Amino acid sequence: MSDDTAPSELTGDDIEAMVRRIEKAPDFHSMRDILVEHVGWDERHRLLWHLTRTRALATECFPHLWSELVVGYEDHASPDDVVALLGRIEAYDSHRPDIEEPHGRGTGVTYRPERLIEDWPIALDRLACAAYHEAPRLFCERWETFDATIQKGVKLVQRRFDDRERDDCPEGMVRELAKIHVREDGLPARLPIVEEGELNQKRTRTPDGYASWLLDDFIELYGPRDAWEEALLEVTLEVDGDLPLAESRDGWRRADNDELVDLMSKVHTSGHLFDVSNLYDVLLSRRDDDPDELFRAARRLREREQWAVAEVALASGVLQLESTGEPVPEWTDDCWTFASLEMSADRDSFCGLEKLAEALEYVPEERIVPRMLELFDEPREVSQRRPFGLLQVWPHRDDLIDAACRAVEHEARGPRVTIRDMIPIAERLALVGAEWLPRLVEEHEAADEPLLRDTYQRAIVYVLADQVRAGETIPPAYDPYITFVDWHAIIPDAYVFERDVESEIATVMASLPRARAESLLLDQLDPEREGWPRALTGVSLHPTLALIDRAFECVEREGMSPDHPHFDAFEAMLDELGAGAYPRLAHVLSDSNDSALHNAVRDVLGESTYDSLVEGTGGRAAADASRIDKIERISREWLESHPRARTTSLHLFRRLDEPPTSETISRVGGPPLGVDRETWPHKGGDDDLPMEHVFTLDRQEAPILGRGLSNEVRAVALFAHAPGPHRTWDPHGEGTEVRLLTDEDVEQRRLQGEPPVGEAEPGWALETRWVEIPSMVFESVTFDQYNVESEPLEVLREDIRRVEARSGGSPLWIQQRYPDMRESFLMQCTSSFCPMFPGEAECLYVFKETAFWQCH
Repeated sequence: MSDDTAPSELTGDDIEAMVRRIEKAPDFHSMRDILVEHVGWDERHRLLWHLTRTRALATECFPHLWSELVVGYEDHASPDDVVALLGRIEAYDSHRPDIEEPHGRGTGVTYRPERLIEDWPIALDRLACAAYHEAPRLFCERWETFDATIQKGVKLVQRRFDDRERDDCPEGMVRELAKIHVREDGLPARLPIVEEGELNQKRTRTPDGYASWLLDDFIELYGPRDAWEEALLEVTLEVDGDLPLAESRDGWRRADNDELVDLMSKVHTSGHLFDVSNLYDVLLSRRDDDPDELFRAARRLREREQWAVAEVALASGVLQLESTGEPVPEWTDDCWTFASLEMSADRDSFCGLEKLAEALEYVPEERIVPRMLELFDEPREVSQRRPFGLLQVWPHRDDLIDAACRAVEHEARGPRVTIRDMIPIAERLALVGAEWLPRLVEEHEAADEPLLRDTYQRAIVYVLADQVRAGETIPPAYDPYITFVDWHAIIPDAYVFERDVESEIATVMASLPRARAESLLLDQLDPEREGWPRALTGVSLHPTLALIDRAFECVEREGMSPDHPHFDAFEAMLDELGAGAYPRLAHVLSDSNDSALHNAVRDVLGESTYDSLVEGTGGRAAADASRIDKIERISREWLESHPRARTTSLHLFRRLDEPPTSETISRVGGPPLGVDRETWPHKGGDDDLPMEHVFTLDRQEAPILGRGLSNEVRAVALFAHAPGPHRTWDPHGEGTEVRLLTDEDVEQRRLQGEPPVGEAEPGWALETRWVEIPSMVFESVTFDQYNVESEPLEVLREDIRRVEARSGGSPLWIQQRYPDMRESFLMQCTSSFCPMFPGEAECLYVFKETAFWQCH
């Protein structure tokens, strides 16, 4: 139902100023943020419909906002409002050619609303459908007020309600739908569809992007199925390369051989966009080609050097030929390049392998194996991807596995090869299956360097995991390979270990009898073995008392903190074991004065659980009470061992859960001292609204703050645009203002009554701590250059970066550095210090003349 009232808190001047800002806003997000700034998130739709209804804002000129109108229609508008809006629209892109919709920071493209047909955005379609469902007669009464393009779109709506015959739809409607479908990556995934008189948003494409039966029903409203397929083919043939196969494949069934070759030439065959399985589906399920026709297509594609699609055409022809019993022509042998396999992401998505293997089983072995042997000896970029997956077709051919193992060794011994380069080799090698598992073991034992041994061991683990998933029992002979430790090339690279290796080992370990798994894990939980903390993952799978005791003995002996390279395994074990680990963990904590270990346990289990653990054993709580305590402790310990090191003084601030006193200058939020209504900073521009007070810091409480400031400056106050998404990311942005306040300002300027903006609350008081830290924390060098232990300093640098707020030292940048601003640096704080700016991993940098944010 229509709600014609303006938000009570907005005056006519407020609305006029707001509309001027919206008209100048660069994109949808900025426009929406302006609405939210004035009335809040929940009321933005009501405000937008009010502006549209009263014509205070020419919403018809801003396609950016139409999707917001759709969301707010049910609660805040009526069919009259929609019809009035449609009557004012003449075009969709020409009103604001200067508007850009950002696609990543600093870039943009001209905004183009999602379409149903070229002249009918989907947002208007949804609005018109909703309004037409309520008041169809109103559209007939106002028909003459609509522009011709709007009339064309409304006919699409009326057809869905069966109020217009198919023949009365605009000419070429099916082609227009096909054009959007092929060139815009598919018609919208959800469309307003009428079923049994009810209008609902229905999914017309499956989650993987393919058309559902609902889309077929929708298309048949505007033309027969034959016309849709003909239109798809016509539009698809006009596309220049990078053909979207999923959207165009329904038209392929009508292509002749010449057209088929042209279509296959357009299929994008780089990266993961080449969906071999769908190409097989088109050729084998959606067409009825004679095998000779597919062979001719393969030859012509090969002549164009379209190796991958040529092979798909050839394999499809062989599969068609197999039912006839006729032999495969010998001239096709050169088309077998196995290029159709090289776009597979990993062993679980080896697209088209099954179809290709099935086809090759019909080709005489002596004609194919020599080609495979040649490929295994070709350069790395070929052997790394192509023939490995087909080894399973000829498991009796020792010459093939010999060639494959030679290729693996050649890869591993190549110049500048890393374990990451060997990931696809191990994944493809695992496709040989269990029959060749003894050979993989043999090669692993014979390997003489870590990179090669780890590659074979990885392949062995993959095969064992596949056997477990197939319900097979793993023989004890393979126990040495079911290990989380002693991966000499993989262990230093956490990414490579965690990328499938760890989970596959866990799959195999979980399948073992408990006694057998316990024996293996007890042996692996040995600090003398490389990567022993990874075995903590196994304790979660088989939490026996013996394993829990051994795990905590290792942790107690070797230490464990969030900075440990394998702390994630320890954290996962605590999460999995829960209360079952508490008795042994309490003993470890009571015997340890390692603050890092105590901090880690407290962070994982929570404050109350940690307190009960150390209290129950009579132990001492060594955890730091806060990040500030940790900074003090690490600095003190490091400086005691390096007495000649240079130091830098910092003030560390912590926001308290209590208001400041009336005389306290330092505060977060609330009304500042030193600013009244006349001097309160405003945003400028047409609306000139007041800024938010972020915080004020007193230099008498923090004399380090702005050592380069004049002695007349008593305090520093920061003001900013409204909270929420209004961040200033540029040092030259206008979203913040830094005020340097004198004693006279603080004494004479006291705000009376309600603040100009924000809640009438007192804000929060601050606690200030003085800390001496090593100066080299702020230097842009690696600490190893000073021949000192780097880990404590790296931890200290990160904690100083993440502390709530601090002054002194230099900025610790998250992103781009601004070295020329170092001399004017005042302080740095995180989002947690400023509750009006919620967010994670963000830092606010404050200088004498500006303040701006950076984020991870």
